[in-house]
Amino acid sequence: MFIFFTQFWWLFINQFLIGIATYAFKASNATWTLQQCSEDSATKLKVINCLYSATNLGLGLSAVMVGVLSHYGFNLVFSFSSLLLMGAGIWLIYQLMQYSHLRSAVKFVENQTASTTTLPKRSWLLWLALGCLFLGGLILAQLSNTYPVYLHNTFPNLAINAFSIIFILNTFMVVTCQTPLLNLIESQNKINMLGMGLLLLGGGMMLLLIANTYLIALISAFIWTLGEMIFIAMAQLICYQQSNVHQRGRAQGLYQTIYATSVTIGPTLGGALYHHLGSHSVWFACGCLGLLGFVICLSWKKS
Repeated sequence: MFIFFTQFWWLFINQFLIGIATYAFKASNATWTLQQCSEDSATKLKVINCLYSATNLGLGLSAVMVGVLSHYGFNLVFSFSSLLLMGAGIWLIYQLMQYSHLRSAVKFVENQTASTTTLPKRSWLLWLALGCLFLGGLILAQLSNTYPVYLHNTFPNLAINAFSIIFILNTFMVVTCQTPLLNLIESQNKINMLGMGLLLLGGGMMLLLIANTYLIALISAFIWTLGEMIFIAMAQLICYQQSNVHQRGRAQGLYQTIYATSVTIGPTLGGALYHHLGSHSVWFACGCLGLLGFVICLSWKKS
């Protein structure tokens, strides 16, 4: 619809509707997909890995698509994107109709196997995961504003390549390494891994305090990408498992709402810190948020 709008408010309304549709789809898609697999945490963790890897692969391919099609005008980009979305929607509706007969069986299996989950269903675990998600979202939000500005100012000789290389590294790691990594740690305590993911995420950002060379920035990206992979998967798994069978859609909705809120607030807070106190204050704050989440996870586990 962007190709028909030229006024600011029409563009704003259109973008707002796209945002609603995006997060509604993400919550519904995650809930429905997880309901189609067995109840054990290992299988659900693999499904979450596949969803997140597919999302990042799509982001990487979209950058290539925009780069190719933008030479012919952005109207073509918007039109082609719309066709892809409509095609995906039609295919998904067809799949839902084909497998609708499995819903009753899935509900029966869920009711029979609900007691086999790795973690007992406690509401405080759900809110712990959502709280850590908010902290992690504040950190990840810096990737959309302060992080590219910092790379551009610190490594001016690389220009746009400074961020592009790290973006490619992040996408490559998520697509190729997330599933093997989480298969490796699947047997570990989920709360510990949630805290560890936050610690790596914040610690990787904090390493930018001493990033006087681009190599250190790459090492930093490697560390926070590891944290991102662990943290996102564990937070979503805990949110799903620690909700009742009939409230899992609500739990995934809360997950998406909390994450959207944090990545909305994060750029404002990070931008204010960056403007008034400099980039080091942002990376120090990210490190503190990661450490805070790690300590909270350890403390709640002991309690």
